[in-house]
Amino acid sequence: MPRPKSQLALDQEASVKSLLELFEGPLRDVAFPGVDGRILAVLSAQVTQATNAVEAASTALAEAHATLEQHKRELAAKAQVAVAYARVFAADNPPLLSQIESAAGPDPLRPNTRTPKRKAPISAAPPAPVESAPIDATAGPEAPLVEASVAHVDAPPGEAAHPPKERPLRKRADRTASVELAPVD
Repeated sequence: MPRPKSQLALDQEASVKSLLELFEGPLRDVAFPGVDGRILAVLSAQVTQATNAVEAASTALAEAHATLEQHKRELAAKAQVAVAYARVFAADNPPLLSQIESAAGPDPLRPNTRTPKRKAPISAAPPAPVESAPIDATAGPEAPLVEASVAHVDAPPGEAAHPPKERPLRKRADRTASVELAPVD
């Protein structure tokens, strides 16, 4: 499948095409040192030929990848069948069964027997109260910077509320909010 061309590549192709048309028309009889209409036409044909070769190779590569994936799926399916038969065959031979299990690797059809790591329990304790002081909304851009800290955030409905770590915020005192304020040194 050919890749889409970038805008730059499309612009360059249009520019070269316009130049080739000039050397086929009004500049047909003009030749510069090492550059004329014939040389440009030959180079343009080489670019077209190389582009076609790249597109053909890309298509062949995509087809080869698809074939490879199909063969991998077929091999995985047959390997599962072979392991199932081998397990039954080696049921009375623990050393052989152990070798089969080692060679088989994890079975995607068997449930995971590992216990997942558990997160710390969520505390249902109510958040700590916050003293609030309104910020003067009429303060201009020269308003002093103040330190503020957020004590808790309410959880969405249906989820347990748990207070996050306190973190300092730096804000200009020109917005309306309810936060604890302490002057910045």
